[in-house]
Amino acid sequence: MTDHTVLAKTIETQVSIPASLDDAATSLNLDFCDVNGFGNLKWAEILDSAGSQVHIEGPIDLLSIRGRVRHAGQVTVSDYRVLLAKHTDNGIQVVGGKLTGGVATLLELAFTPLMSAETVRNVAANTYLGKKAAEKNVKEQSWASAMNLSAALEKKGRNAQLWDNEPVKIPSVGDIVKHRQFGDCTVVKIDDEHVTIQKPDGRVVQLGLRILTFTPIDEDGGRTLWDASVKR
Repeated sequence: MTDHTVLAKTIETQVSIPASLDDAATSLNLDFCDVNGFGNLKWAEILDSAGSQVHIEGPIDLLSIRGRVRHAGQVTVSDYRVLLAKHTDNGIQVVGGKLTGGVATLLELAFTPLMSAETVRNVAANTYLGKKAAEKNVKEQSWASAMNLSAALEKKGRNAQLWDNEPVKIPSVGDIVKHRQFGDCTVVKIDDEHVTIQKPDGRVVQLGLRILTFTPIDEDGGRTLWDASVKR
């Protein structure tokens, strides 16, 4: 089961615990889940925080039980923590610890299916949104590399030419440049080495002309709209 619908189960017969909890998860076809609940116990054994085995005779109120079950093939691994209350001559005794054994006469349980983080990543990678996120990440890395290369070329100076022999088309001040990361930006300054653009949030960014290709895609009111891409 891959969804996260919480499943409820009531056990009103006398059963051994924690084995019956594992069996209940298996009967619901849950290979990986959290278990929560409450009920009544005839007796119980727990491992307390000091590492001591504690045996408690009932009747016992099972105030809460929380656990996790993993099932693969014929192997089931589980761990349950309980909070128990028992009426005594000196009042109510409340103890808690890791459940190691006991007998229940009533269990009200809720099972929440889980999916490991690795499985979620693998599933997400194969979805439409996951693929789009991966494409966006590649584009952002490409722009980051372009900006790093721009900085490196600036240090080398004008002798580091990457121009082709064909005439190079570049925008003018006032034109709009569609930037993959920043959005639609306005050209505020341009020289032989750089184009300075103003992002929609008002901040100014300087990009190296040597590693960019500009393609005019539209004109509006005397301004040209350019698409900017990294040279390959």
